[in-house]
Amino acid sequence: MTACTLVCTLWRDAYASITSWHIYVPTVGYLFYLSSITRSKTSSVYRPFPRESTCTITCHVNLIKSNNDSALFPYIVLCHMPNYAGFRKCFPNIQYTHLEIKLFPGACSPLEVFDQLIRTRVSIRLDQAKTWPGVLPVDWCITIDDPPDIDEVDPRVLRQTWRTFLSELLRNMIDKRSHSSAAEGSKCSGGVCHRTCCEEQWRDVRGINHCFWKAGSGRTFTIKHTALVLL
Repeated sequence: MTACTLVCTLWRDAYASITSWHIYVPTVGYLFYLSSITRSKTSSVYRPFPRESTCTITCHVNLIKSNNDSALFPYIVLCHMPNYAGFRKCFPNIQYTHLEIKLFPGACSPLEVFDQLIRTRVSIRLDQAKTWPGVLPVDWCITIDDPPDIDEVDPRVLRQTWRTFLSELLRNMIDKRSHSSAAEGSKCSGGVCHRTCCEEQWRDVRGINHCFWKAGSGRTFTIKHTALVLL
């Protein structure tokens, strides 16, 4: 590739364009790296990062083989972000932040679901904020790939174990207090999907909003702009 400068440049431009549409976050450090190359425009691949093309930011956690997936840490951080002002500033056309997990519950979970593949997805709609702080729609969903056959288990037992399982699973999901009503009316066979709202707060987590706000502003961070995100 180094001998074919034109080919290398074309590949780089195509790769940068495609990968900037949907960003996947593998570690917390990658968030800081992303904000850094967006602000400094020093990336050897993106030169500069085409932030106007970004539509989604996704954190996908795979806990099927291990509980140590590095993406679990940015998942937790993004679940507890008090606001997403920095992301909206840095990526003006961003639509969603997706938070996903797939896992096997394990032998300690109810017998009816312990060997089934569980998928969870939280989608935060970032382009719906009309004010600051904003009120953002949040869609979340929990499904089982191969739910138990209703004819092979006691429906009452399955309903109770499903509710117990959901209460455990929802502990680490964003805005868990608003999920209770939807969880109560859900069934194991159909999973549970629900729309709620997330009210943004005047805080930051690990300075992440601060970094992305700077990357999006393209100029020195003043006290006034810091107050927007960090107070």
